[in-house]
Amino acid sequence: MKYVIGVDLGTSATKTILVDQNGKIVAEASVKYPMYQPENGWAEQDPSDWSEAAISTIKSVVEKGQVNGKDVRGIGISGQMHGLVMLNEENQVIRRSIIWCDQRATKQVEEMLELPMEKWMKITANPPMAGWTAAKILWIRENEPELFAKCRHIMLPKDYVRFILTGKYATDASDASGMQMLDVKNRCWSQEILDFLKVDRELLGDVYESPEVVGNLLPKIAEKCGLSTETVVVAGGSDNACAAIGTGIVREGQAFTTIGTSSIVYTHLKKYQEIPEGALHLCCCAVPGCWHTMGGPQSAGLSIEWMKNNFCRDLIQKAEEENVSFYDKINELTKDIPLGSERLIYLPFLMGERTPHIDPKYRGAFIGLNIIHGQAHMLRAIMEGVVYSLADCNEILKKLGTEVVSMRACGGGSRSPVWRKIMADLYKCDVHTLKQEEGPAYGAAILAGVGAGIYSSIQEACDAFIEEDLSADVRRFFPDLTPQEVYDREQTIRDGVKFYRYFKDVYEKVKSKFLVPEAPPLMVDEKDYDDYVPEPYVEAGEGQVLITTDFKKVLSYGADKRDYEAYKARLERQRKKDEVPHSGIGKLSNILSSLEWRKLPFYGIFYENPVIGSRGGGDWVSDKTDSAVKASLLAETTAVNGNKDIRGVLRVYVPEGYEIRAVADDKYSKPEVDFGASENLSEAVIFRPVPRRLRREDGNDRIVFLEKMVIPVIYKPQDVDKPLHLKAKISFVFCDDKQNCRQTALEPELSLEPGNGYPSAFNNFIIQNFNYLPLAESDDLTVDKVIADDDEHSLRIIMTNKGIAAKPDIFVSTNDNIRFSRPRIAIDGDRMIARLDVLDKNVKLAEREIELTVVLDEYTALRNRYEVSAASVLDFMGDKLSLGMILLAVLGGFILNFMPCVFPVLSLKLLSVTGFGAQRESAVKKSFLLTVAGIFGAFVLLAILLAGIKALGHSVGWGMQFQNPVFIVVMLFVITLFIAQIMGLYSISLPEKLEQKLLRRSGKNDWLPLLTGVLVVVMSTPCTAPYLGTTIGFALAGSTLDIFIILLAVALGLAIPYLLVCFMPDITAFIPKPGPWMNKLNAVMRIMLLLTMVWLFSILWAQTEAWTCIRLAVYLCLFLLLVWFRYLLLNQIAVSELEAEVKNGVVRLIGLGFVLLSVLIVVGSSWDVTHSFHRQREQEIQTKTRQIDFAEIAADVRAGKTVIVNVGADWCLTCTYNDKLVFGNIGVKNLLDRYNVKMINVDWTNYSAEILNFMSRYGRRGIPFYILFSPNIPEGMVLPEIMTEKDFREIIQNVAG
Repeated sequence: MKYVIGVDLGTSATKTILVDQNGKIVAEASVKYPMYQPENGWAEQDPSDWSEAAISTIKSVVEKGQVNGKDVRGIGISGQMHGLVMLNEENQVIRRSIIWCDQRATKQVEEMLELPMEKWMKITANPPMAGWTAAKILWIRENEPELFAKCRHIMLPKDYVRFILTGKYATDASDASGMQMLDVKNRCWSQEILDFLKVDRELLGDVYESPEVVGNLLPKIAEKCGLSTETVVVAGGSDNACAAIGTGIVREGQAFTTIGTSSIVYTHLKKYQEIPEGALHLCCCAVPGCWHTMGGPQSAGLSIEWMKNNFCRDLIQKAEEENVSFYDKINELTKDIPLGSERLIYLPFLMGERTPHIDPKYRGAFIGLNIIHGQAHMLRAIMEGVVYSLADCNEILKKLGTEVVSMRACGGGSRSPVWRKIMADLYKCDVHTLKQEEGPAYGAAILAGVGAGIYSSIQEACDAFIEEDLSADVRRFFPDLTPQEVYDREQTIRDGVKFYRYFKDVYEKVKSKFLVPEAPPLMVDEKDYDDYVPEPYVEAGEGQVLITTDFKKVLSYGADKRDYEAYKARLERQRKKDEVPHSGIGKLSNILSSLEWRKLPFYGIFYENPVIGSRGGGDWVSDKTDSAVKASLLAETTAVNGNKDIRGVLRVYVPEGYEIRAVADDKYSKPEVDFGASENLSEAVIFRPVPRRLRREDGNDRIVFLEKMVIPVIYKPQDVDKPLHLKAKISFVFCDDKQNCRQTALEPELSLEPGNGYPSAFNNFIIQNFNYLPLAESDDLTVDKVIADDDEHSLRIIMTNKGIAAKPDIFVSTNDNIRFSRPRIAIDGDRMIARLDVLDKNVKLAEREIELTVVLDEYTALRNRYEVSAASVLDFMGDKLSLGMILLAVLGGFILNFMPCVFPVLSLKLLSVTGFGAQRESAVKKSFLLTVAGIFGAFVLLAILLAGIKALGHSVGWGMQFQNPVFIVVMLFVITLFIAQIMGLYSISLPEKLEQKLLRRSGKNDWLPLLTGVLVVVMSTPCTAPYLGTTIGFALAGSTLDIFIILLAVALGLAIPYLLVCFMPDITAFIPKPGPWMNKLNAVMRIMLLLTMVWLFSILWAQTEAWTCIRLAVYLCLFLLLVWFRYLLLNQIAVSELEAEVKNGVVRLIGLGFVLLSVLIVVGSSWDVTHSFHRQREQEIQTKTRQIDFAEIAADVRAGKTVIVNVGADWCLTCTYNDKLVFGNIGVKNLLDRYNVKMINVDWTNYSAEILNFMSRYGRRGIPFYILFSPNIPEGMVLPEIMTEKDFREIIQNVAG
């Protein structure tokens, strides 16, 4: 019997197990040792305690197991991570080890961050942390320089123990990941990090994979432990990496939770995957070539120990009196405490925190403690607090796309049924324990077994030996069983699982041997076989060049197995051809002997059917000048078979590297097929297959068939009882890669006899090609309109597509062979719009009938005929300003009146009618006309301003005002003041002197309705984006005239309610008289204004950060408080008995103070918000460019990449939202990395005509503008302006995948 030893070097003790080759634990031993805490937050241990404990426990398990030392083949060591052990030149320990939970090096972490965080994450996959080894090295160098000067070797705890056993300096990839100096992705030391830290590479051991052998036991150690010097010691792994192996977590998506002194949730990853902001640790795992994530609180079991030692003396005494474990008493106490510990919350941060909340300064706390809580509540709250922290880590994994459906648990905490139940509730999955409780030690033993050659792989050993504990499940279904019966039932289940696994492996082997066919043989012409003729070797003379032109595809002397099989099959065919059977039995024998039973399901698909042979297929007919150019006819049956419709194909092959022209041009015609010379054929229905587009950089694409053309045909016999002789004539043009073209005509033939037949050997091939034909109509794809744009020189095709366009293309065919550019495609939800330009500008497209072939991918296409219509005057999707666009602007302006921003102003204006009393109707009309004048005047000024900015060369857009933080702040204060007016706290009016001056000039209050119109425009700006983005965006990208027309149309729509009152004053009679209902209206208006404020805050948040918005909210509350205080003061003065002159003086003084304090609050808040805005802007601008490098995009696409160009600007709100919520999402970033997608961010804040012209080609003149280029869509496909993460994922997976 062979044995291995697993050593787990823990924080509180070293545990060692002896395991036999069948995975059974034969013996175990442990030794405890102390942890020293010289100061708060410090933690140290003596390395000699570890080495003595390891040697002692190894010796103990060998003695307990009563095994021969020579039978122990290997030792594996698992160890606590991040510890720092330093040796001098004599290999003596310089000082006590600073271990994983020590947090003294916080200052050194700040120094490490002089190297950008992005660099740390890219190389070490984790942010610098005080508890990790690199920070501790820097602390020693700064605080104990005399000791650091003596250092010659730096090790981790388990590496020191291995050094004592073998004398070798080494580490493993999993443990080295926690030193902050390893290139985690490439599993080697990072010289860049070492240079930055100024750490000599010679101080560090070589990096091994965990199951690799590092060395053998030293003679003195072997003698002391009772072992042999032949016993190997493998590299081992970190405690969590070994625990993963010990719990069987060795495949993608598997996870376990361990609760010991600290606690982690661990997930295995087959591929390297970046973790956002270091929310979880990412390390190499003990399975070679794989990685793992882990995270969780540092003080899990430690919190229970702290509670036990300080507040549970009575419980310890009771456990001792009852002779039970202290932890059994905890389970008994806490099992009846309700979920949530009756609102008592515990934060498990006794020694700072690492993940998912990285901060060494965090501290633990009980929150919500009150009189009803006792010892049991506190213990349960600790359990729940630990698992809540673990569940946070699990949620991060879910966001990264790793869904954990089953969790295994190990460590001391896994024995607690209460703790396991809490885990199952918060993880939302089953939690299982294992038969083997010593996870890290057992994992180390498996590593030793692999290194010693006992097991072939880690996965094999885990599958064979690691078993889940099923006893709890058995008891749940069979509660009355005795312990022995539970064990027997559990063993029956295990035997059943092993039986299933065994026969599953047998089935897979049988399936691969007897059912899966061999690779299809090479199918080549006879001329492509090499006829081997031995000839003497002749050395070429000096200066002679050997030129070979007759290349063979199958070589008799080739090393390729398929060459050998093809040549062998050829010889066998020749042999059988030479043998002539003399009887029917001989023929039958030949047929049966040619059957290969494994190939039966695949006859007619990959292999020729030996019974049917090649019947149903005509001979190849070759071109006279080039035999490689050939054609043949195929049919789906071997005889006419009474069919009135027989499907078949005409296939044409040209030499490799050649192409067949699919469309006609000035020089060449398209392929033409004629079956006129056939006999007994009434009609041949010919279908055109979908061609391919060969894209060229100059835009002159070629529409071709590459190397072959397969044309489906339906043959219709005149008389099904007579032979059918098919004779086709196909003429076509084929060209080489240098566009040397030649026209040829081939005449293949095929005869089908009458009577019954079978499906031919080509039946599947024919069915497949018919399935590839484009459909005339489809539920998933419909062509809604085909419109002529740009003076009828371009096509706009509007389609509804319910699928995903993975490889979209559009081919247009006309009777007079008009040539079109490649399509420019844009998608927006289910709507897909394609634009194609006519290459000949003399051609008009309107009222023409065209044939469209719309291709979505290799398997989905639509083909039908459509009539091109001219663009309607109401069309608002065209390239030019239309009546439809103007009407859309008017409608958008009208809708603005009922948006939360504007409705309160409109309501107050209409309610003011009740204040006209007995005034003449003309006064009402004049007031409302002045408001209309104010609206139009404000829009005219706005149009002049925007046109002027554009004339200066800047890009402008409706919404750019929202990228000015001062504008947003001022709008928020204006709305707050407006709310105060509705509440009766303030009355908005002009200063008294200015008001009197205006009254003297106008003779009446004409200025007030004018300012109301201006206020309507100002208040409307926050609500324009949803309804006017398209129309105003179009105008601002167009001419100055477009800007004026569209903005005046918006003004007209906004003014409609006021114009109605002007010209239909009788409708004011429907406005009720003042009464209690006005209080309800005021409440509604306050709510609408608050919604507007929330909208403005969301805009600001997208451009700054949450704390900036919170501070601004405080400023607004201060302002509202100031307004309320002013209101109270004025009311007190109004009812006081002061003289009028004194009252007026006090009122003026209060007004002045109010103005000064208001200005101070507005200016201060504007400065604060602007500062935060510019800081955020500086970070974003570093990632953007100002021009589109089309050459770079083309090069990336040729290299196989997918490229997305994102055109945005400072003033574009939708851009900011998409950047934050979609493109900034870590799941989306990982998706882009996985599919090799490159994002190019282009800043259009400053106007660029080149970018505008580029967008215009795709029918867009505004931003955001997203366009995707890929090898399948090199001309680009425009993506929707507003996207959800789900929609974007589908596009990338279908197009880039």
